[in-house]
Amino acid sequence: MAGTYSNRTDSLQRFAEAQIRIEKSGPRRSVPSQVHTSGGSKKPLGQDELAEIIAKYEAGAFIVQLKVEHHMAKRTVAKALRGAAVTIRPRGGQRRPTLHTTKISRATYTA
Repeated sequence: MAGTYSNRTDSLQRFAEAQIRIEKSGPRRSVPSQVHTSGGSKKPLGQDELAEIIAKYEAGAFIVQLKVEHHMAKRTVAKALRGAAVTIRPRGGQRRPTLHTTKISRATYTA
């Protein structure tokens, strides 16, 4: 099979040794020994902090600003606001009428 000029003999020997180690180690565990989480520890949102978030949002702060300020995910801030029955503003701020739409609306109503 493997000649003297080949590295195959070394590979076959290492493979045989690895097989013996695997057999000695026993069956694998189905449950990992340590569970890894992706995020940090979650802090509960207190009533004082919630009131502060609501007040700032109603005063005109953006959800992204509140997220950074309170070290939370944007989704968490929005969920807290919705849970407190605060109306979430649409993204992008207020839309201003453009010159084009103003001319069309005037022409429609004057005719």
